[in-house]
Formats: sequence, structure tokens, C-alpha cells
Amino acid sequence: METVRVRGTLVDDLVELRRAADAAAGEWWQRALPEEQVARAEHEGHRLLARLAAPARDRVGCERTQG
Repeated sequence: METVRVRGTLVDDLVELRRAADAAAGEWWQRALPEEQVARAEHEGHRLLARLAAPARDRVGCERTQG
């Protein structure tokens, strides 16, 4: 259950990161964002999300073959 909670939090955080980056990019007074850093953070977040989802996918696959 902890993995499910962490995945949900990570998804929410990734959405918020993109929303904040998009909002900041639209501000006329804002200096350019470090887009490379934002992209790297998103990439790492999505990689972590995939790793967290892998055990759930494996369990579903095992349940299908056992049933």
C-alpha cells in the first residue's frame, strides 16, 4: 500500500512541476527557466514512476497466469 501512496504523490508532484513550469514560462517578467533542469527532473520522476509501477505489473501478470 505504501508504494501506491508514493506513486500517487509522485504523479501529483509531476503534474504540479509541469503546471508551475508552464505558468512561469508564460510570465512576461520571468527570466528564462532552466528548461534542461525541469526536463531532467520530469524525466527522473517518470523513470521512478515506471520502476514503482513495475512490481504491480509483475503481480498482475503472475495472477493472470496462475488463474
